[in-house]
Amino acid sequence: MFWFFIIAALLVVALVFISRALIRKSQNYSPTPSLNDVNSSTKTFKADLFKLQFTENAESYGEKVSQQFDELENKYSAYLQTLNQKFNPSEMTYDRYLQPVQQVQLSLVENFKKLKDVVVFIGHNAAVIKSLHQKSSDALSVDEKNKLEIQKKYLNHFDELFAMNQKALNELDQLNLSLGQITNSSSDPKQIEYLVKELAGLSERAKKYNLH
Repeated sequence: MFWFFIIAALLVVALVFISRALIRKSQNYSPTPSLNDVNSSTKTFKADLFKLQFTENAESYGEKVSQQFDELENKYSAYLQTLNQKFNPSEMTYDRYLQPVQQVQLSLVENFKKLKDVVVFIGHNAAVIKSLHQKSSDALSVDEKNKLEIQKKYLNHFDELFAMNQKALNELDQLNLSLGQITNSSSDPKQIEYLVKELAGLSERAKKYNLH
């Protein structure tokens, strides 16, 4: 009986130490972002882009960016829907067809972040630029000429980013069409080979879509 109480006491002490260790571990645990966190982040960014339409003196630029982002969401969702219809996520083919498109989507999101900054800059400086355009070139100071040059660079950068995004979106459309023509993983090998080549090319171009 004496030994029974000793063993019981030792078990209680051990359980206390284990409990304390688990509590300390749980306090230091930092969970990875859930899918809801990601969706929340996307919704917040989309809301920011929507507000660009009301950027004073840059409303038209903001509207184009907001609408193009909606287009990206729709086309990306359409591709995922087609992919889920054609293949099982557990198949290697599924991941093979998904990764390049994900790379493009991520690159375009980075471009949209830059477009947001460009639109804000254009709107912020529009009034000053408008007044400078009313002067003759001879009447402009060096600083004023620099401001005009910087504004021109930002406008060109907007056009480049927007065009790059649109090109990628058009390719995503074509890719979704090609994927839709595949009936299953045992379809015409030539058809599948064509799609794989398109995906490989898209993956390489994704690096260029993220324009610096």
